Amino acid sequence: MAQLKEILIRRLKNKGIELSTIPGFIRSLSNSFHIDPNMSLVQLNDRMRYMGWGDIDLDYYTFQLAVEILEAYGLKKQQYKSAHWFEKNFTMH
Repeated sequence: MAQLKEILIRRLKNKGIELSTIPGFIRSLSNSFHIDPNMSLVQLNDRMRYMGWGDIDLDYYTFQLAVEILEAYGLKKQQYKSAHWFEKNFTMH
């Protein structure tokens, strides 16, 4: 799972997200799925723009990777995690 997480972080960085803001982006993804666990890629990109991530659109592969990782960590099932948890777990080491 660590390798998939690193791939996701790298893909988000390549989309223009600063490394320091990736944990916040992942937290916003998690919060979006908390609202609607079955949202589509289009709905997710719309929701993320609404939450202030306007310049970033996920492609299908990155979307699927994020869903897989969030499900593996139990975050797609409305499980609350603190901001510190995201910083600890979604930062490149």
